Amino acid sequence: MIDSKFLDSSAWLAYFYGGNEEIKSIVESDTILLTSAIYLFEIKNKLIKNKIEIAKLKRSMEFIKKEV
Repeated sequence: MIDSKFLDSSAWLAYFYGGNEEIKSIVESDTILLTSAIYLFEIKNKLIKNKIEIAKLKRSMEFIKKEV
């Protein structure tokens, strides 16, 4: 059986901000990652509010899309 995890926006933000080793180990494992489109919107909105540079924002969003 293939292991999969559904990550919400708070999990992705914890990964990007480096605040949670458990999330980091999940994202960087061979686990299949799932997320919803609304979470992508929430992540992008949060990164924009935190004034993340556009290039880093684009890389972050592409990383998520590649992983899920």
